[in-house]
Amino acid sequence: MSPEFGGGKGASTISGSLGPISPADRRAPPALRVTVAALGALAVLATALVYAMLELMSGGRAYVHGEGRWSKAQQAVVFHLDRYAETGEREHLAEARDALQVPLGDREARLALQGPAYDYARAYDGLLRGENHPSDIPTMIWLFEHFENVPYFRRAIRTWGEADAHIIQLRDLAARLQDAWSPGRPDPAVLAGLRRELIDIDRRLRPLENAFSRVLGKGLLQLKRVFGVLSAVLFLVFAGALLVTFRWAVRHISASERKFWATVQHAPVGVALVDGHGRFTHINDTLCTILGYERESLMGLSFADILVPEQGAGRDVLFRRAADAGDTGVTLEVRCLRRNGEVLWCKLNLAPFPDHHNDGAHVAAEYIATLEDVSEARQLSEQLTYQAAHDPLTGLLNRRRFETDLEDALEHAGARGLRHTLGFVDLNDFKQVNDSAGHLAGDKVLETVAMAMRRQLRTNDSLARVGGDEFGFILHGCDIQRGLETAEKLHRAVNVLDIEWEGLRFRVSVSIGLVELSEHTRDPVAALQAADRACYLAKNEGGTGIRVDAGEAAGEDSGAQGMSSTTTSIPPETRPS
Repeated sequence: MSPEFGGGKGASTISGSLGPISPADRRAPPALRVTVAALGALAVLATALVYAMLELMSGGRAYVHGEGRWSKAQQAVVFHLDRYAETGEREHLAEARDALQVPLGDREARLALQGPAYDYARAYDGLLRGENHPSDIPTMIWLFEHFENVPYFRRAIRTWGEADAHIIQLRDLAARLQDAWSPGRPDPAVLAGLRRELIDIDRRLRPLENAFSRVLGKGLLQLKRVFGVLSAVLFLVFAGALLVTFRWAVRHISASERKFWATVQHAPVGVALVDGHGRFTHINDTLCTILGYERESLMGLSFADILVPEQGAGRDVLFRRAADAGDTGVTLEVRCLRRNGEVLWCKLNLAPFPDHHNDGAHVAAEYIATLEDVSEARQLSEQLTYQAAHDPLTGLLNRRRFETDLEDALEHAGARGLRHTLGFVDLNDFKQVNDSAGHLAGDKVLETVAMAMRRQLRTNDSLARVGGDEFGFILHGCDIQRGLETAEKLHRAVNVLDIEWEGLRFRVSVSIGLVELSEHTRDPVAALQAADRACYLAKNEGGTGIRVDAGEAAGEDSGAQGMSSTTTSIPPETRPS
């Protein structure tokens, strides 16, 4: 206890007419003893409140950082599993399983702390495997133990459990991919299905990752407010006697604030305070690193200066949206300008600090902005999207995307009365190239033919590799006559190719089957079968011509007649010798 509240070394006996002071007289008055006891209890309670607040902030910061490592590891798992599915390289499988240890370790910790089967050592080991700092782990366990049933934290734990279910799916998917590659080159359709499942799991995990941090942040903010109200009540009741406690609290709050700003300074995301006019009032070092500025130079800019011009012009709209959103603010991806002119994709969260006025208006005078460079993650997402729709060898659309384009073309034909031409292309005697020169030579032929055909089509036409040496195309807005002209150009372009591979030269030709798509065409499968049938007939006639299936244009009824549909033969061209 501080000297202001303590007694001296001892009271001497006072002699006189009143006689010596009795031990009862030397005791402090009951009211003072109650006051001192109450002040001592208040000091203990205030200390406990401040300590709990510091522990909450420290634990919350540790969980937020842990979620960042969890999210990064999960994205690495998705990336390496996708690469393994595409290439079969076991290094990617090993990298994915190494990354899986982070979320699996966190899951082990959660299971050890939930329910009656409490196991501190198991929880500590799990959080350590989750790459959490050893000094943060006791605080994280303490926060889990004491706040597991608090609403916000309970929701965060539930979200954590939902995400763990998807992590188990990723682990199982890794095993299934390994089984698919074990006997050798697996069925492409099986791989495509597993990759779609991988993308779907990743898509379902991302909102859970964001929800965990958001709910946890709300809960910590709510708890902080509750502690603040309790502290305020205690300070009001014992205002006069809390001067010393207030001085003590100021010192500790200042230390806490320094710790907070030190945390902000070294946060893995850029953090800035922005006034209502868009001027920076505080920035951390990470923001300077992301944008490539010195601190003094960046402090001289406004918020609009770091955005690309068209987004900077909408700054006022963005600030109003953030003010209307309240405490959560708005989160969106924006393009930012580095000092050297490079454009970065960043995830921006902008939230207001509200000002309360006498008229009850809620006006945002200052905002807190966090900025995270997501260029690499966005590029990875775009790569996954591209890979899901394109053939890896030729760069053309794959069969799955081609079938989607065909369905869209039929929908437009039915709704707008448009006509399109569907073509099916087959390389003649391609097997001889593989047998005589190997598959690398065959790949070279396929790439060259694909480029030659692409040059004959418009940018809005669809061209896909639908099989080993089979291609398909859709000429949007072209009836069969115009489609036939384009097919003849394509036919000539391939016939004149002279392909060289390691001293060998190859001449190739194609057979083409055409069918017209109109408002009467209903079934994409029947349309593809008709084009394939026409191509088959052209191939049987010598492999140098074009056949038009006239049955599919008549609509769904004639398409259902199968081989009874009529075909028109286009005389074969003379190929160069």
